[in-house]
Amino acid sequence: MTPLVFEEKQRMIKTWVGRLVILLSLGSAGLLFRQLLLNDQNTTSLIIYVVTLIIILGLLWFFLATTLTTRLTREGITIYYPPLVKEKYFAWSDASKVYTRHYKPLGEFGGWGFRNNGKSLAYNVSGNFGLQLEFKEGKNILVGSQKQEELNAFIQYLRDEKILIGE
Repeated sequence: MTPLVFEEKQRMIKTWVGRLVILLSLGSAGLLFRQLLLNDQNTTSLIIYVVTLIIILGLLWFFLATTLTTRLTREGITIYYPPLVKEKYFAWSDASKVYTRHYKPLGEFGGWGFRNNGKSLAYNVSGNFGLQLEFKEGKNILVGSQKQEELNAFIQYLRDEKILIGE
């Protein structure tokens, strides 16, 4: 039996970019502590290490805070992608087409994250599978997912219940 709600949380820190930021943070912190332990009087190097560490820690915070939360119900879809996007809700009745598909993140949207290619908005963290929403007024939204089978099953459930019609 298909659940009445589909929920998914995807964390940016679990991607390769997030892991790279963690490594850079550790490396920068190590260099800063080395500088302090050696009691090096070169203030220019110390300032550069501190500024670099602050920037990388800011990136680390960003990657830790960035989580794409998707919730599909019988009524519609809610997307929450802080700190990039506040909570957005879209009713199924406002969509002309809703379907799952594979996509090319770099080719279609220039990468991952919150993206706008001029024709569509994309909310994605990693991978190449998602839910495509085409709206009656012409706007399109793609929401990435790491749960291909569960998402396909939920969309099929909505079709079987005559909540979604068409593709």
